[in-house]
Amino acid sequence: MRTNINIYIAAVTAVILFGSPLRAEIKEGGSNLRLATSAAKAETHTQTAQVALGQVPLYFIENRGQINNPNVSYYVTGKGTTVYFTPEGVTFALTGMDAPSPLPSPTLLPSPLVGEGRVRGERWAVRLEFIGANKVTPLAQSPLPAKISYFTGPKDQWKSGLPTFGKVVYSNLWPGIDMVFYGKGAQLEYDVIVRPGANPAKVQLAYRGAESVRLTEEGVLHVITPVRTIGEGKPYVYQEVDGKRVEVASAYSLLPRPLGERVGVRGNESVAYGFDLGAYDKSKSLILDPPVFVYVGYIGGSGVDYGFDIAVDSTGAAYVTGQAGSPATNFPVNLGP
Repeated sequence: MRTNINIYIAAVTAVILFGSPLRAEIKEGGSNLRLATSAAKAETHTQTAQVALGQVPLYFIENRGQINNPNVSYYVTGKGTTVYFTPEGVTFALTGMDAPSPLPSPTLLPSPLVGEGRVRGERWAVRLEFIGANKVTPLAQSPLPAKISYFTGPKDQWKSGLPTFGKVVYSNLWPGIDMVFYGKGAQLEYDVIVRPGANPAKVQLAYRGAESVRLTEEGVLHVITPVRTIGEGKPYVYQEVDGKRVEVASAYSLLPRPLGERVGVRGNESVAYGFDLGAYDKSKSLILDPPVFVYVGYIGGSGVDYGFDIAVDSTGAAYVTGQAGSPATNFPVNLGP
């Protein structure tokens, strides 16, 4: 655990001390050479911080009343994106940003599929729905040592010591099929686990509230909103055979029927999709693992946040002081704008 703490401390220290290319090195009357050197050093420290922050795990936080909707069981909050897990599906609250977030590791930088918002502060909600599924309350697994506290409002409304987890699981979402959400660095991922004998054709999903859902020639799914675009890469499907992964041919399949209602002024009809699969061994479990281009992370929110100072106590705990301009993580009332 100390390693993780040190990674976090290094990342935050680099962000605070080297957030400005000029503040750390440039003095009045400095030469152009010193200016260039300072900028290069600041860039190096920023990259170091990005790598470190990319190793900080995603924290799935339990809702004990701090979120305004009791249907929210867990959520992940980060810069520009908050993800809520409910029995009805998974809601993505996207916030427009003027520039890409500096937080994810360079190895996890958003691909061209993930567009930045055109309007800072504009919020757009999209829900990933489970079509024809059982109504399942998600449950968390893999407890993490981190605890989250909210000291807002009167003292009797404070929420302290909230547990965090590494996974959220929808068990038996379809007969014999589970859906597991987890994090890879600052990136949200999910697996669909089809147990032996279960029918993977039952797995049908839809993004409701997007302006459009498109399937590219490369087999990538684009979920487009005015704020930003969610992308799901070409699915990777496999089975474990004799301790090795055996890949199964797979592709997305857009279903012919739309799901109906228009959402908001600019919203469009949702489109359902499933998976086309090649031959596989039905006596063994099947894992569908589509990469999702949604970057959340833990540090920062949808507004402008500043770190002013940092200290470390004798136990290795880090204390960061600063100012947070991000709004509360309230569950969106409507889909779309």
